[in-house]
Amino acid sequence: MKLKIKIDTAPVKAYLKNTESRIKRGLPTLVNRTAQAIKSDISGGIQQGVDIKGKPFTPLSSSTIQGKRIRSYKFPRRALFATGTMQNVYLAEKATLSKFKARLIMPISRQKVGVYHNEGTGPYTITPKSGNKRGVLGPLYSSRGEKYFTKKVHHPGLPKREWFGISERVKQVIFRLQRQFFSNILRSE
Repeated sequence: MKLKIKIDTAPVKAYLKNTESRIKRGLPTLVNRTAQAIKSDISGGIQQGVDIKGKPFTPLSSSTIQGKRIRSYKFPRRALFATGTMQNVYLAEKATLSKFKARLIMPISRQKVGVYHNEGTGPYTITPKSGNKRGVLGPLYSSRGEKYFTKKVHHPGLPKREWFGISERVKQVIFRLQRQFFSNILRSE
């Protein structure tokens, strides 16, 4: 005896199509919330003085601290935080229904310097710009706060301070956002 069973797949197909539609509608929000979490984490890392691995930034040199003090910066010992501009990462491109992509960028005025800090540099020499009529750099400050001028500076290089990226801290937030998103999708049926 043969038993024939006919299964109607229409409800399953409808369920899957409906679930796919809800995922596509919700993905831009998930992507934008993820980008916002990364943005907040970068800003918080700079404020706390820690890199994307959770390690403290390499301390500033005493001459850099003195120069920041002379300029009346609020936090002269805090790396990457002279005026607060560096932490103003912004969402340059939001995810949409047609493009599931968000793009964060560092402040335009700090992009070149931001990359140098993020990746570090080797030693380099600083000389006055060609339009500098006096042909000197300064005022510069010694580690004791003494002001001086010079024709060139042999800089030892910037230490790597990875401030721009996805940290372990924010990865946990992203995973939580994703779990919530898919739980809501599956619960709403």
